[in-house]
Amino acid sequence: MRPEMLLRDVGYVANIINEFPVLLWLSLPCAGGTSWSHVNLKFPSAAKKVMRHVKLMKKLWKAIEQFIGLMLRSLDIAIGWPQNCPYWRLPRIVRFMNEHSLQPYSFHGCMLGVVDQEALDCCNINA
Repeated sequence: MRPEMLLRDVGYVANIINEFPVLLWLSLPCAGGTSWSHVNLKFPSAAKKVMRHVKLMKKLWKAIEQFIGLMLRSLDIAIGWPQNCPYWRLPRIVRFMNEHSLQPYSFHGCMLGVVDQEALDCCNINA
């Protein structure tokens, strides 16, 4: 059986989830919480777009909380947002992190040797 078919087999997936450690990687868009959001909020049309993004993120987050609530076992959780994303400070997110004993870690692609198209270190913006 091909691997993609195995993932569609509920019994197989349930066996994997119960047999092996699970990492839930949450990589939701930070669109409503970018470093430009505070600027965009000054303009009515842009502010409406920012608020739509925030509303969508809250819906997605609620779905994630419901999904995790259905898990019958413990799992590791990672959230991939920019370090300065204001979502980190939302009471719902802070509460979630506390409930699941999550610790913040800063990570940058250059820590693994990620480079841009000119093969320059992605973290060295002055290069």
